[in-house]
Amino acid sequence: MNSGSSDIISTIDNRELDNGEMIQVLTLRDNKVLIITETAIGLYNNLEHFLDPLADGKLGYAELPDGQTLVWNNGAIVQEYNAGYIGLSDGKVILIAPNAIQLFSSKHNALRNIDAIVRIGLETP
Repeated sequence: MNSGSSDIISTIDNRELDNGEMIQVLTLRDNKVLIITETAIGLYNNLEHFLDPLADGKLGYAELPDGQTLVWNNGAIVQEYNAGYIGLSDGKVILIAPNAIQLFSSKHNALRNIDAIVRIGLETP
């Protein structure tokens, strides 16, 4: 990972699920977790809620369209992060904003907020 300064993300860890799938777990400052796989992104109340299939902790989830899978490189999908910006190994970008988490195909699209691949809307209380 190139950088790791963020007031939103506290840690990033790799984890292997029981089925052998590798995921990246981004723990946010409020203890929510953003789960990133090759084929989906999801936001959960915490890691325990993600790991427990009976828990009701899913806050948002989006499967990636065909042809938009994420790529592992040097043991990670996330290559850099700063504040709400997350740069991925294949040039894609995730932006975390107060109202949404969005995946874009490039920094250019993310900066202009155009053509999001997927969007997880975040409800505010």
